[in-house]
Parts: sequence; C-alpha cells; structure tokens
Amino acid sequence: MGTYMNMPDHYAGVFPFVEAPEEVPPIQENLEGYKVAPVDADNDGYIQDGTDFERPEGTEIDEREAMAIQSEADRVADEEAAQAKAGAKASGVAKLAELGLTAEEISAITGA
Repeated sequence: MGTYMNMPDHYAGVFPFVEAPEEVPPIQENLEGYKVAPVDADNDGYIQDGTDFERPEGTEIDEREAMAIQSEADRVADEEAAQAKAGAKASGVAKLAELGLTAEEISAITGA
C-alpha cells in the first residue's frame, strides 16, 4: 500500500511540500489586448499567437475572471489618469510661479 502523509491545507503541490505564499502579488502586466474567447485561426493549437497572451487552446478564463481582470485594468487606468492630472497641475503651478505670480493669484487661477 501507499504511504499516507499529512499535508497542510495550503500545500502548493511542490515537493518537498513547499507552502503557498501568504499573499499573491498583484498583476503587473498590461492587460490590453487579452481576448476572452479568441479563435485558433491557423489550427496550431495555440490562441492569440505572437502576443503576450499566447496560450494553448482551451485555457481561456471564465467570465467572472475576465470581469475581475477588466476591473483591475480600469482601476489602474483611473489611477494613472489621476497621477497624470496631478502632475499636470503641479507643472502648471510651477510655470505660473516662474512667471512671477503670487500664491494668491495662482490659487485663484487653479481653484485651490
């Protein structure tokens, strides 16, 4: 008979019983261009050939996972837009100060 071993619930499936990390790091990839249900047009068994998302046919994510990916992509885009807006405002304030405007004048112009 085989040997029975007690393993923790968070066992990651790697010998010799490496445990899974406590937290999974956030996705840092650019998700633009990922297709949820692409077609294998050349019948080579791979979909999205030549892209960062090339993978064997049949490994598509489900709709729930796609929604989570899109939500994360939207959040990242919103965050980047907010940072760009803040940077543009800071740059504009600096240029107004270079022109010799007072803090009160700059505040009146920027609405801050």
